[in-house]
Amino acid sequence: MAHAPPAPTGAHHSPHPFLFLVLFIPFGAVPGFLTVALAYELSKKGISTGDIAIVVGLSYLCLIFKWLWAPLVDTLLTRKIWYVGSTLVCGMGLWLAGRAAMGEHPSLPLISLALTISNFTSTLLAMAVESLMAASVPDNQRGRAGGWSQAGNLGGQGLGGGLSLWLIQSCGLSDAASGGVLGLLCALCCLALFWVDDSRQLLKVEGHEEAAGHLGLKAALTAIVGDLWDLLRSRVGVMALLICLLPIGSGAAQNLWSPIAGEWHASANTVAFVTGAMSGLISALGCLLGGWLCDRMDRRRPTACSASCCRSAPSAWPCARAPSRNTSSGPRPTPSSWGCATPPTAPWCWKPSAAPPPPPSSASCPRCPTHPSC
Repeated sequence: MAHAPPAPTGAHHSPHPFLFLVLFIPFGAVPGFLTVALAYELSKKGISTGDIAIVVGLSYLCLIFKWLWAPLVDTLLTRKIWYVGSTLVCGMGLWLAGRAAMGEHPSLPLISLALTISNFTSTLLAMAVESLMAASVPDNQRGRAGGWSQAGNLGGQGLGGGLSLWLIQSCGLSDAASGGVLGLLCALCCLALFWVDDSRQLLKVEGHEEAAGHLGLKAALTAIVGDLWDLLRSRVGVMALLICLLPIGSGAAQNLWSPIAGEWHASANTVAFVTGAMSGLISALGCLLGGWLCDRMDRRRPTACSASCCRSAPSAWPCARAPSRNTSSGPRPTPSSWGCATPPTAPWCWKPSAAPPPPPSSASCPRCPTHPSC
């Protein structure tokens, strides 16, 4: 009787994608602490929105060049060591940034320095997680894993920032203490590494060469140069670069909702709930849906659909500040502001317009009082 061959001892077992959600939370928590919690606190202390925008922009600058140090993650140490070390540095940076923001005159240079370092190390932890995904997730499940990981990224940004602001405003914690609590929660995400295998090389994707990870720094750098050259020579690569550079990236403007919340008369709890918690939850659900779709159809279709939605949504932003109509019971928002309100305000947080000017008297009108303008 023929017997089935025994399963190989090194059979591939993909970890549950929820682990990647947990591992990606610190990557989103770092900018969330700045854009939701610190941005609101700095604006309340009289820091202009322009100065806050500079701090946010400087902290994000390292994300543009993270491909330069990506080979380090694949060639030096292990992915888990990179993740743990980077996460601890991020947590320390959150505490330092909160400490620099305390007092009546916060130090913007120190805040920028602390958060820029935190964002730099967060790119290392993100690349460590992405390398773990490439080594443990088969190609037909990568959309699902990518959706869960980005749910952790965007969910961590919204929920982490909202939690930090809530701790400051409702629990009476200082900015430094709030950053320390968020840093501690990020450190706890390292526990998910116990269920992820770090011993495998990068998986080979159908139609592509296997990555040069763990073959040495020189081989990794050579592979990067070759990949970039192949990307620039291909039509698909050029289209991908154009998509990255088009104004679809203007979604970064949402990082300034918190500092302008005062213009909408939005309270700190409103900012923490709408710009923080609800924004994170809705973004996470969208990531999960997008990842599920990417594994069930041509991955270009979900990309095109989401890009179309991102293109049409900003057209509704001006409606959120539409002037209110005045009735006998007082000012009320126009229908457009009810349907198009965007963070950090909910539809009931409109900014009422000033009282209407009195109608012109007949003496000031060059025509008779029966004219419609009178």
